[in-house]
Amino acid sequence: MSTAVQAPPFHLAFPVTNIAATREFYTSLLGCRVGRESTRWIDFDFFGHQVTAHCVDQMPAVATNPVDGHEVPSSHFGVVLEWSAWHHPSGPLEGRRNRVLDRALHSLSW
Repeated sequence: MSTAVQAPPFHLAFPVTNIAATREFYTSLLGCRVGRESTRWIDFDFFGHQVTAHCVDQMPAVATNPVDGHEVPSSHFGVVLEWSAWHHPSGPLEGRRNRVLDRALHSLSW
């Protein structure tokens, strides 16, 4: 039994340069549902939270910090899953876990 406190949903907005590719990543790879959208932004239900991708013409520079020997972008977010949910075959990433990891690792500069 989990003793975690139920937190209210949060909203996070972030820049992207390609709405179609962003939609594909969040829907097909992570299994997120689409909420409202326009030609320049799209909302996703990200594990019960609202994240919004806003299309920009050029990505802003992102500062990094060294973490475990890698330069990690200081602007990042993710969902923290319990170990059993991450590895359970009918969990939230059913059949997509390795593709999520591959995509995340290839997007970093390490």
